[in-house]
Amino acid sequence: MNIMNFLIDISTEMIAGTIIFILGFIGAKLPHSVDKYKLRKFFGDALFKNDCSIVYGMLTKIPDENIELKKPLYEKKYHDGKGWKVPLFSTVTSDGLFQSHSYIVQSLASFRKKSFVILTDKEALKNLNSTFICLGGSIINELTQWAINEKSNEFLKFSIPKILYETPITIDVISDSTNKLSFKSSAEKDYGMILKIKNSRFPKHYFFVCAGIRTTGSISAAWYLSEKWKNLQNEFGNKEFGIVLEVNKGIITSATRVYP
Repeated sequence: MNIMNFLIDISTEMIAGTIIFILGFIGAKLPHSVDKYKLRKFFGDALFKNDCSIVYGMLTKIPDENIELKKPLYEKKYHDGKGWKVPLFSTVTSDGLFQSHSYIVQSLASFRKKSFVILTDKEALKNLNSTFICLGGSIINELTQWAINEKSNEFLKFSIPKILYETPITIDVISDSTNKLSFKSSAEKDYGMILKIKNSRFPKHYFFVCAGIRTTGSISAAWYLSEKWKNLQNEFGNKEFGIVLEVNKGIITSATRVYP
C-alpha cells in the first residue's frame, strides 16, 4: 500500500510538472504569437516575406565649381526632373535617417526570418510591387511623395515652397480644407507624420510613411511607429490612417500625437 501511494505521488508530481512546463512554454510563446498576428493585420503579409523594404532618400551634391557663396550645396531631383535646391543639408537629412532605420529594425526584426531590404528611393521606384516603409519627407525621399499622391490618401500632405525656406514647409490636413489645419516647425518644436496608405497598383501592399518637416520630426515618426504600432493597430486595425506628431527639438522620445 505504501509503495502504491508512493507511485501515485510520483505520477502526480510528474503530471503536474509536465503541465507546468507546457503552460510555461505556451505562456512564453503566446505573447509573441499574438504580436505576430497583430503585425500581420497591421503591416500585411509582406512584413514576413522578402517584399517589405525600408526606403530612404538621397540628395545629390552640387559640384563645387557651380557653388557661389551662400548658394545651395545639395539638390533633390525626382525622376520627372522636378525637384529642389537644398540650402541646409543638415536640416533635411543626416545620420538621423539611419537612426530611424534602426528603430524600425530593432522593433520588428524578431518577427522576420530575413533581414529587411534597404533601398534608396530611386531603387524602390524601379519596382513598386512591395510594401515600403518610407523614411524622410518629400524633399529627401521621392517615394514619400509618391505615397502622399496616392488617391486613397485623404489624410495628410506636405506643402513645400518652390524655393525652400522662403515660406515655411507645413504638414497639412487634407480632410480639413475648410479650416486649413496645418502644422509648421518652430525653434522649439518639430512635427512629423505617420501615414499608412494602400499601394493602389499592388493592393496587397502598403506605403508606411515616417516623415517630418525636419530631421527630428522624421526620426520621431519612425520611433513612434516602432514603439506604438500596437496602439495604432488597436485603433485602426488594417485600415489606412494618418497622424501628426509634435516633438521637442532634439528629443526624439518626446513625440506626442497632436492629430487626430
